Amino acid sequence: MPRQSQVPFFLWLPAAVLAHVIGGGGASQAAQVITGRMDLLAFSRSVRSEVAREFRTTDVEFVDDAAAPKPPEPDEPEPDAPDDDGDDHDAPE
Repeated sequence: MPRQSQVPFFLWLPAAVLAHVIGGGGASQAAQVITGRMDLLAFSRSVRSEVAREFRTTDVEFVDDAAAPKPPEPDEPEPDAPDDDGDDHDAPE
């Protein structure tokens, strides 16, 4: 019966510890990225619901011409004021 090569447990243990020390930071970094994405998703959902709540109702009002206010009429010019062309039509000849 041939002898099987086996690595003793006391050699596997330091190798596993070393592997976790070297690559163990990846798990915490991945957790930070996932947490950041979840925070961004929660923020975008809150903004979306706020915008939907703001623009949910729209009021439209129709006004007919009878209800519209009339513009003020211009004042009549004073009769004593001379004309622009300088000719006085009311003056006797």
